[in-house]
Amino acid sequence: MQNTKYSLFYEEVSDFINYLTYEKRYSAHTVKSYERELHHFIEVLNKKLSELTSFADASEHDLRLGIRETTSLVSDKENISNRSRAHLVSTLKSFYKYLVLMGQIKINPMADIKTPKFTADLPAYLTYEQFEKLSRLPDDPSPKDYRDRAIVELLFASGVRVSELVSIQFSDIDFEKMEIRIIGKGNKERIVPFGSYSLQAMMEWFAVRDLLAAPDCDYLFVNRFGEQMTTRAVQISIKKMGLTADIPLKITPHKLRHSFATEMLAGGADIRVVQEILGHTSLLVTQIYLHLDIERLKDVYTKAHPLALMDGNTSEQKE
Repeated sequence: MQNTKYSLFYEEVSDFINYLTYEKRYSAHTVKSYERELHHFIEVLNKKLSELTSFADASEHDLRLGIRETTSLVSDKENISNRSRAHLVSTLKSFYKYLVLMGQIKINPMADIKTPKFTADLPAYLTYEQFEKLSRLPDDPSPKDYRDRAIVELLFASGVRVSELVSIQFSDIDFEKMEIRIIGKGNKERIVPFGSYSLQAMMEWFAVRDLLAAPDCDYLFVNRFGEQMTTRAVQISIKKMGLTADIPLKITPHKLRHSFATEMLAGGADIRVVQEILGHTSLLVTQIYLHLDIERLKDVYTKAHPLALMDGNTSEQKE
């Protein structure tokens, strides 16, 4: 239960959340993450700085103390702590920019607080052989099996986010050009291509879709009630497919997105083209896949190159 003494904190957050939802049109998942982070931060401020009653009254010193206290509770491991701190600082920076924009404060106390650096984990991805196992139909496929195969084929072929996938309607698809109109983060529209394997999988799904879909449902993928699938339902279905295929990875829609980007760059695609297809606003986000491809090249080199296989001092053996 919220303490009435600190109700102004929660009102400020509530207004910010409405702004992200209705003005910026952020996804429900992103909005919930902001809200959860800020509510937790309020709890820390209430314990350490009980005299504060609103974010607008907090000084840079207050915020630095709150950030230090909040992230010290996460982990003693440096990289995890820095990652958590970076996420919190990013959230607070966005929040205080909003307060300035709304005229609630004139000076932004977060302006001089830097976002800490941390080592980004390279995203896991499927090999093409693993994907072939994942997308294989069972001997006696049901309509759900055809649907799930079409889902993984489209995720792997297009790199769309799972939230974007479940929002696709028939009117968004140009089957002749093999393109899909995607409405991504921030309500931004982009055109995403898909390939012939994905097209074939979708056509086989369409042949049985009416056995599941409600007559008035225009969404591409539907659940057992004939309605639009949720992101959670897609995640569960794909995880089950991975277990059935005995793939030694926890399969998620995001891993298929990673796999798409990795395969594109490995095949020689321009990184800016991959950025556009993925819907990344910053090229820096896309560049992590370059590092991933370099790691894969190193692995191939280590296993295949004769000098890499030698034990001991390589230069001595060369001489």
